[in-house]
Amino acid sequence: MGKALAGLAVKKGYNVAVIDTDQTKCSEIADQYDLLAICGSATDQATLDAAGLDRADTFVAATGDDAVNLMACMTAKRRVKTVISVVNEKEHEELFRDAEIRICENRDEIAARSLLIGLEHPDAQILTAIEGGCIFEITVSDGSKGCGKTVREADGGRDILYVAVRRGGELIIPNGDLVFQAGDVIVIFTKKNDEAKSVDKMNGLFH
Repeated sequence: MGKALAGLAVKKGYNVAVIDTDQTKCSEIADQYDLLAICGSATDQATLDAAGLDRADTFVAATGDDAVNLMACMTAKRRVKTVISVVNEKEHEELFRDAEIRICENRDEIAARSLLIGLEHPDAQILTAIEGGCIFEITVSDGSKGCGKTVREADGGRDILYVAVRRGGELIIPNGDLVFQAGDVIVIFTKKNDEAKSVDKMNGLFH
């Protein structure tokens, strides 16, 4: 995840510094992207200094070890305004929240949730998960209950928000008067605890 994030950030034009304990990985990522790669521990002050932490706007911890991520974030938090961490084990999330560290859910859990929804509802797919919720998409079938209805008429309730509609090559930000058409791909936000219920509701409405 860390390598992919670094690559995306570089492509967006950000100045990026990567810290890894593996020299081979540091060399590989430095060869692949225009960034600074430091071999060392992100919990070590000297390593953080070498990476230019004092000039950083954001610090991200993305190792597979929650203890390392938490220690690194606590160290960086004294000097960086925005600190974000991957949390690998769900039971550790509260530790990070108590420390006021923004968290990113474990990618394996996100993938598992996406696969489960895919098994139960082949026409729905989780696009991404954020803290407290997820964004999924569903395609409007011709003849479904929601086809031909406006956003206002197809109200999904308090736990569902229609974020966008892809129609042909156009991306539409929906208002209450937009009419859903067959073939529309609807991007929907729902609260995490209501994922299954929300997908069931949308599946019944648009399939």
